[in-house]
This record gives sequence, C-alpha cells and structure tokens, in this order.
Amino acid sequence: ENRFHEQKMGRCTALFFRLLLLDVPLVLLFTTLLSVDVLHHVTHTYLQKMYNNLMFSDDDIRRERERTFIPYYCDADTISTSSSRDIILDPAIHTGKDGVETTLKHGVAAYRNVLSEDTATDLRSWVMEKNKNHDITETYWFGVQTGKHREVLYPSAASHPSLIAALKELTSHALLVDTLEQLLGPNPAVFELSFITSYYGAAPQPWHQDLDKDHSEYGLTLAPSFSLFIPLQNTTEKAGASHFCPGTHFCTELDKEECDAHGFALVTDETNNFWKAGDGAMYSGRMYHRGGAHRDPHGPTRVLMIVSFTSRPLPHSEYRMPSLGTTWGIKYNMFGHTLQDLAHADTVMAQPWATLRA
Repeated sequence: ENRFHEQKMGRCTALFFRLLLLDVPLVLLFTTLLSVDVLHHVTHTYLQKMYNNLMFSDDDIRRERERTFIPYYCDADTISTSSSRDIILDPAIHTGKDGVETTLKHGVAAYRNVLSEDTATDLRSWVMEKNKNHDITETYWFGVQTGKHREVLYPSAASHPSLIAALKELTSHALLVDTLEQLLGPNPAVFELSFITSYYGAAPQPWHQDLDKDHSEYGLTLAPSFSLFIPLQNTTEKAGASHFCPGTHFCTELDKEECDAHGFALVTDETNNFWKAGDGAMYSGRMYHRGGAHRDPHGPTRVLMIVSFTSRPLPHSEYRMPSLGTTWGIKYNMFGHTLQDLAHADTVMAQPWATLRA
C-alpha cells in the first residue's frame, strides 16, 4: 500500500512538473503567437487602412485627387443677409425642411426656446461656480480665440443635474433635432460640449471659420459639422453677443472687412434688442463668425453653451473622415457619444459607462 501511494505521488509530481515546464509554456507560446497573428491581421487589414484614410496633409496626393470644389473667393454679394429676422425659425410654423433650407442658404439658423429660462439660469449658475473653483481638469484659459477675459469649461455630460436637464431639453426640441438629422443623418455624433465665459473687457474675436479654409473643396472626403450656440442669459451686442456673417460658408477666401460691414450680432428679441437666454443658433463650421467684445461694465458676464455635431459613420452611406481644423472641445469621457446619448446623459453618460465607452 505504501509502495502504491509512493508511485501515485511520483506520477502526480511528474505530471505537475510536465504541466509547469512543458505544457503550460507551450500553451502560452501558442496563445501568444496566435494573438500576435490576429493583431497583425487586424492592424494591417483594418487599422492601417483607417489610419491612411485619416491622413490628409498639405502635401498628400489626395488633395488633388479628391478635390470636388474649386476655391471660391467671396465678396459683399456673397453675404446672404444682414438681418437676424431672416435666420430665425418659429417652431409653430417652420419644419425641419425649412431649417435645412435656411441653414444651406445662410449657413446658420436660429431656434427659439431650445432651453427654458429656468434651466438656462440654473445651468449658468453652475458654470459660474465651476469657473470660480477653477478645476484644472475642466476649466482652461486657452482653447478659445482672443482668450484674455475669456475662459472655457469642458464638462462631462452628467456632471450636474442642471446640465442633464439642459441636454434633455435640447434633444427634445423637435425642430432643431429634425433639422440636424436631415443635415447630418440619424443620431449624429457629438464632438464638442463646452461653455465659453466672457467677462467685461473681452476683446472681439477675429472673424473665423471653425474648419480649415479649404474644407469646402472636399465634400466627398470630409464630413460637415454644425455647432449650436446657446447663451445662458439675455445678451446684448454690447455685452458680447456672437456675430455671424451669413452666406460665407461657401468661402475659401474672404475679405473680412465685408463681414465687418455686413455681419451682425444675433438678436432674437427685437423688442428688447438682445439674444434671449435659451434661444439657440446652429451654424456650419465653414461659416465666418466671431465672439463679440464685452464692453458693457453693467452687463452680465456672458456664458455661452456650445454643442457641436458631425456625421456618424454608417455602413454603405457615410464614410467621410471627421472635419479638419475643429477644436474638438470635449472631455475625454465624451468621445464616441451621440445626440441620443445626450438625451439620457444621467444613465448612458454617467460613470463608469462614459469612460468605458469612450
């Protein structure tokens, strides 16, 4: 019996060392080789092609091969309107088709009551408090043109109940969403969520496009983008309301003095001559615009909410690469989210799901 037990122990010991020194290393080696081969296949079959498709440098041969639109120099006749009235849409009488036509003609369309007054007020209070605390992971003095007396906040969508409420209201605005999805396709991608705060003394920004000036030449290569501006307080021209130069979204070259002469600060409340809190303006990233100077010592600090969208990749229909030249002003855990996700920011975009998905 003792001999049988010793033989059994010997076989077990031999089996253990075989597993430890031979079988397990062979399995690990085989698994490693298989994994490397799979990764190599995925890299060269898919990722390398995706990477090459995202390369679009100035000396890239694609610049010549994929150009679809000749450079277009704009003058005063290009500017489509000098009045806010022509770009304001009324949900009671306008449809998404009207929104698309207005946006394509002028490069911008304004929407009343994207946010309720209470929501805009609550959200503004939260942003001002965040600015005061200066969380270095979210608040910056750079990333915005003419940054003196301006700062920008890049929050997570689920950062605060007031922001969650604002995003629900934004995604419930039927006219805005219908227009956006007709322009960019169903459930477009979000690539910016930020707040720009302008204090008294902020200088006017230069007229600028958000995209590279030659973006319009590559309509089949680069996806369009649209940004939504929503002031969180009633904002007069003197207190820094945003200026737009409609019709310039086709321009590759422009004498910006024409925008000085014909561009305007948006006014959605003509009775009181201000851009009403909660009203939004969605414009093409190719249209010239600028932040106005805040030169009213008695006016409120201007807080502007910005949400930007671009086309989402779709099989067999949307294959264009993301826009060039944009700020991509978004926190890391917001990458990869869409318009519908904003509607459910308290669940879909809460941690840890937001970071895992990004």
